[in-house]
This record gives sequence, structure tokens and C-alpha cells, in this order.
Amino acid sequence: MSRSSRTSGGQTGAVEVCANPEIFAAFSRAEPSIAGQPCKPYGKPATDTPTDYAGRCEANGQRYGLYVSTQGDRASDFTVRFALQPLQTDIGTVVQARRYRRLGDCPAGWKAGDQAKVGGGPASNLLAPKV
Repeated sequence: MSRSSRTSGGQTGAVEVCANPEIFAAFSRAEPSIAGQPCKPYGKPATDTPTDYAGRCEANGQRYGLYVSTQGDRASDFTVRFALQPLQTDIGTVVQARRYRRLGDCPAGWKAGDQAKVGGGPASNLLAPKV
């Protein structure tokens, strides 16, 4: 699986990820954090379908609107667009798009969660606790 991110119209990087079904499913969900704190959902989402999510979350005493849209074939090539809008202050909206493409089976010696810059060996693991 290859993942690339875009911000402000430019590509910020691409990585390869060895993804098992659980990791793969998480690619189309957004679980934002603000200043290192998870933005925890509250209330009932306004929209919650396989391709669109609109709801609210709270972190550090601040509330945010969250919108996630997924387009494309989730089995092979899709894009996830994410927007996080503060509801109590006007500090701007965070917008990000990530494209995921299935490249094939994990490289030999890689395990689920291993990730690296394109063409490199595994540099870190999404599932390993940070030390």
C-alpha cells in the first residue's frame, strides 16, 4: 500500500505501508488529535455512511466539526479528504487529502504496520508503541 499526502495543493510525501485488514480499514477513518490530545467524538454524527462522515469532536476543552469523504475503489485506489473546523474560535480549518494505492503483497521481511519512504526498508511500525 502506498500513501501520499497533499496539503495546500502540494504533495508532502509518500510512504509504503504493510497493511493487514485492520490497518487497511483505518485508512478511511479520521481520528484527529490536537496538541497531542485525541479529538473525542461527541453527539450523534450528522452523516455516517461508508463514503462520508460529518460529526463533532472535542479536545483540550475545544469543540471541532469533522468531515471525512472517501472517493474511489477502496480495494485498490482511493482518496480520503479530511477537514477539521474549530467551532468556538476562528483559528482556521485544517484540510488534508490522502491517496492510497494498493501495490501488492507486503515486501519480504515486512510485517503488518511496517512503513518506510518509497523504496526503503521498514523504518518504523504503525502498531509499535512509541518510546
